[in-house]
Amino acid sequence: MNSVKFAAVVAAAVLVSGCATTKYYQVAGSEGFDTANYRCMQESQPSGSFEVRGSQNFVAGAMIGNAIAQGVVAHRVFKACMAAAGWAPGDAPSAPSAPVAQKVAECDSMCQTARKNMQDACDVGLVPAAKCNW
Repeated sequence: MNSVKFAAVVAAAVLVSGCATTKYYQVAGSEGFDTANYRCMQESQPSGSFEVRGSQNFVAGAMIGNAIAQGVVAHRVFKACMAAAGWAPGDAPSAPSAPVAQKVAECDSMCQTARKNMQDACDVGLVPAAKCNW
């Protein structure tokens, strides 16, 4: 297999691997996903021109290298744009499970009881006034 065909196969594999979809979830901002996605796709489009001269193999390699570089830059610009719009890649964090939520509620209840007991101790003078300013 000559170098041009090999480079074309490698470039095709890289480009196809970039076609995988990424899920996003909203962490901030009010811009909807479709609006942010469209705007970021527009902003990440490569611009400018590319010129190369040389042998057929050199031109093919330079074109493939340029295409890969533009793809990498476009991907980074897109990710940065989505982050700025308040969207993060991945699945949204799940709510805590029932046992975890129950433990959190129990801890909150104990903290409230401890605060009330401390306030009661402050009110009757069992705790120095300096420690009651919280």
